[in-house]
Amino acid sequence: GLPNRALFQELTDAALATARVTGDAVAVLFCDLDRFKLVNDSLGHAVGDELLRQVTERIRECLSPGDVASRFGGDEFTVLRPAVFDRTGLPNLAARLISSLRRPFLIDSVELCISVSVGVTISGEGHGDSSMLISEADSAMFRAKDRGRDCFEVFDAGMQVEAEERLSRGSALRHAASRGELRLEYQPIVDLLVGQVVGHEALLRWDSPLHGAVDTADFITLAEETGLIVGIGNWVIHEALSAVAQQADPLPIWLNLSTNQLCHPSLVPSVRAALAATGADPRLLCFEITETALGSDLATAVERLKTLRSLGAKVAIDDFGTGYSSLDRLQSLPIEVLKIDRSFVSGVNGSPRRRALLGAIGDLSRSLGMASVAEGVETSAELHCLLDAGCNMAQGYLFGRPSAEIGTERSVDLDALLRG
Repeated sequence: GLPNRALFQELTDAALATARVTGDAVAVLFCDLDRFKLVNDSLGHAVGDELLRQVTERIRECLSPGDVASRFGGDEFTVLRPAVFDRTGLPNLAARLISSLRRPFLIDSVELCISVSVGVTISGEGHGDSSMLISEADSAMFRAKDRGRDCFEVFDAGMQVEAEERLSRGSALRHAASRGELRLEYQPIVDLLVGQVVGHEALLRWDSPLHGAVDTADFITLAEETGLIVGIGNWVIHEALSAVAQQADPLPIWLNLSTNQLCHPSLVPSVRAALAATGADPRLLCFEITETALGSDLATAVERLKTLRSLGAKVAIDDFGTGYSSLDRLQSLPIEVLKIDRSFVSGVNGSPRRRALLGAIGDLSRSLGMASVAEGVETSAELHCLLDAGCNMAQGYLFGRPSAEIGTERSVDLDALLRG
């Protein structure tokens, strides 16, 4: 029951034409529902459609006379205020939208909780048509997403630069593998009981001629958003297995899997193809997944993990403690290792609460018959705490920084490291 994208652009162009005569300003708000895909994936598109209808009613309730809302596309909504007399009213409108959509929705006796990220912009000199205004509101919305969602941002010139940079990086990333700009670094994983190196985690790096050394978290997020992550992930699997196959006495290699990779039908065929091409032993593979990677399509994710296990690979939960897996879900998953997030390790020696949490995670992993790996270990004091907590394995700068080649060292002097 709302105007579509084309009509909204026409109405915005008309408002801008009027504003040039009257001297008024025009405002656009760009609203994007947070994690709406999860509703469609878990409850079906019929529930998703009904949720969109209820969202529409909530948005209408927030508008002032003269405001126009549109269903811009997918789970995106836009609001036009054709004549802005009081600029302080725009943040108030954005806050009303956020507060209204934060309230639970009831659909077929199921309570759904969502949130919305909102971008706000207002016209000025140089706004010739609707495209620029909508683009600015969209950029502000992305800033709100980056801030953690469920909030609003007002456009500033820096956001346009960010949007152009994001577009440029996305284009460059599309060709990064074929141009030889991607590479892997390998960080040792150490058994704390015997001081032996028992594997290496493969860490992806992107050295862009245009953008320099791009932060890994940033370009992985970009790869997810642009749909490039599956192709890049397949490249990582083949590259890492090639490196392992060249070792005279190879150790296991640990590879990260994103949500999209895990649920993509090409994952298992790609792993099989890489194993066949390199001759690597599948028992040397350990795939790391985050708890959040299991959220969107749990049944498919579990099926993929079981298939990978059947090939001989191991599975680890990465960044454990930062996601939302229930203990019931944890015990039912086909996993063998918990990787304890760095946030529990950093400064643990000075925090009784962190020491208690570390010990609890260690007890949990042992009770479930799983090994535990602590990430981001940098000091001898942290190592002392890990040993006290009964942690099985660890990795971090204390044992070795990531390097371009798989290290040949097979042991570490734990006593020397403990002495600092």
